[in-house]
Amino acid sequence: MDIMHDGRGNPYVNVDNLRITFIRRGVKDDQKDWEGDCHYLRVQAYRGGNCGSLHRSAEFPIPNHGKALELLSVISGLLAVELEAS
Repeated sequence: MDIMHDGRGNPYVNVDNLRITFIRRGVKDDQKDWEGDCHYLRVQAYRGGNCGSLHRSAEFPIPNHGKALELLSVISGLLAVELEAS
């Protein structure tokens, strides 16, 4: 896995046309409406072409390891059910 870092030092990975960024506590943009003191997982899609421009993001609060595992479990479960059905 090739982990890169954005301009604020947040680690991210690219998966096809998606960028998944881990936003650490204390590195968040003060102008956003962040929920509490927690980490975030940001998911964005790249716009077409090779410009590197990104669409608006979805940001998921991760206050603890349990919430991170819950997110992974839900995604895995959804994929398992739907891929099995197809």
